[in-house]
Parts: sequence; structure tokens; C-alpha cells
Amino acid sequence: MSQMVDGPLVDEITIDLVPERLSWPEPGTAGHDSALGGNRHYFDLRHVGWRDVSRMIGEEAPYLVRLRQASDVEDEMGAIVEELEERLVEECEDPLWGLDLGVAVATLALAASGCITFSSCNGGVFGEERHLESYPLIAFHMRSRIAPLIASAARASGAGLAMHGDGSIQVYGADAWTLHEFGKEVFNRRVEIRKANKVGRRPKQTTGGPKLPRDASSSEGAGDGQTDLFD
Repeated sequence: MSQMVDGPLVDEITIDLVPERLSWPEPGTAGHDSALGGNRHYFDLRHVGWRDVSRMIGEEAPYLVRLRQASDVEDEMGAIVEELEERLVEECEDPLWGLDLGVAVATLALAASGCITFSSCNGGVFGEERHLESYPLIAFHMRSRIAPLIASAARASGAGLAMHGDGSIQVYGADAWTLHEFGKEVFNRRVEIRKANKVGRRPKQTTGGPKLPRDASSSEGAGDGQTDLFD
């Protein structure tokens, strides 16, 4: 992982990705109550589709524009938090799905791609307190078959990728806008991602036919990608 400097800035953005080292959770270990990755607040997003990502782009982008244009970011963020709380009461659902502003689009885009996200944080870049990280990031598990497309999205947005020792991966950026753009770049690659997931899945066996070899990175199961293409 790259070295950090004081505050929410990242000293160096790199793409550290070795597809052969990627891991995938064991069956039955990624449910809502699994605390995947040691995150007690983890919740399962494997049901997310591309329509959800599109809606979240429309939700998150205006708030980020307001913060970028604000003369006092902390005050503006305070106003946004109040608005989101009011909407939660009025609409009976969280517009950002319980995710931090700045990482919501990227988190849903990874989930729609078939990844299993298990931790995310905007690093408190808008002046909020009680954030565990010092820079925006999302930690997730990913299939090797879509790794080139996720890496391409990271390069296009200026985001970095860092491998963890357990085979999970982290996408990070110097600011929340970078991860928002990363999420949009992933969304723009949804057709290619769906094709990669379709090709990577193990073909169904037919009775009496020869058994096909099973690749560890192409086994079917939760997180294999969404069928909701949404063009």
C-alpha cells in the first residue's frame, strides 16, 4: 500500500493488482450477519444492480458539487447531513444506503460488477468526525476475470488499487471525488463487465457428459455479477 501523509491526502497512487493472488469468501460467509472482513457493520450488497448505480450517481453527484463549490466545506457538509436526515425521516430510507458520501457510487458499482464489498469510508475528507480511515477507500473481494476492467476504471479516474495479504483488494483516492469518478468509470464498463462475468462462469453440467475442469476464479455463487445490464 502507498505511504500516507498527514491528513486525507495520499502520497502516491499506484495500481498494485496481481489477479492470481485474488481471493474469494467461502460459501455462506458473506451474509448480512457475517461481519465479513472483521467489519461489524458489514451489510451484503450482492443484490445491487446497474439501475441502483445509476440512481446513486444522481444522488451523490449534486452533493459533491455543492461541497466542491462551498467556501466552508464543513458547514456545507453539516447542512447536507441535516438534509439527508430529513429525507431519511420523510422517505423512510437512506438516500445513500448507509454509505459515506463520496464512496456510495463506487461501492454500488463494485457490487453490481459482482464484487463483494466489505468496508468503505470517505476518510472524513469533509470534516466529519469519527471516521476510521484517513483517506477515502473501499475494500472488497473481486474475481480475476474482471480485474483488467476494474484496473482500467481506476487508471481512468486516478484511483489506486492495493492488494491485501488475504487476497482482498482496496480501491483508494486522494479525495472522495476520485472514488466517485471511479464508480462512474466502472458503470461505463458495465457491458464489458457483464460479458466477462458471463464467460467466466462455469458451464452447467449435462447428465452423462464429460466433466469440465473448475477454475477457482470462475465458480458460480453469490457475487458473480448482475444480469441487470441497464443500457
